[in-house]
Amino acid sequence: MMKKVILLFSLVFIYSCTIDEILENSNQGMEIGNGDDVYADYLSKDITPPSWIIGTWINPQGKELKFTKNDIVFGSEEYNTVQRDVFYYLFRKKDAEIFQTKTDTTYYLQYKESASDQKKYNFIKISDTLMESTKLFKGIYTKK
Repeated sequence: MMKKVILLFSLVFIYSCTIDEILENSNQGMEIGNGDDVYADYLSKDITPPSWIIGTWINPQGKELKFTKNDIVFGSEEYNTVQRDVFYYLFRKKDAEIFQTKTDTTYYLQYKESASDQKKYNFIKISDTLMESTKLFKGIYTKK
């Protein structure tokens, strides 16, 4: 009986550490397993959208995409971001294989979400206030 109680408390403790806590404590660096600094690896894989796309964009259905200098936030929840996807994959000691191309009118981003799945984004500038997304989150977006 006592082993079951200890096992139960151990499981609760293990699952109580979330990605939010990891990101909050990331300024100190984290050593996982063989001593690799996961946070340093994470920083070296920044997402860098081009300047023309920085800001908040909204489609006719109300879906928001917010581009910052080093991330993309989907919707109003700050935890729904490309950086968190990439960090979670790196935290598991995997290479997210980030690939991005930027021009004055396009932004393409691709990265691994799991061993077999990739996320792909393609944004095309129509004007200073309109863009089209042709991969994930398809549609026309207006800059707020």
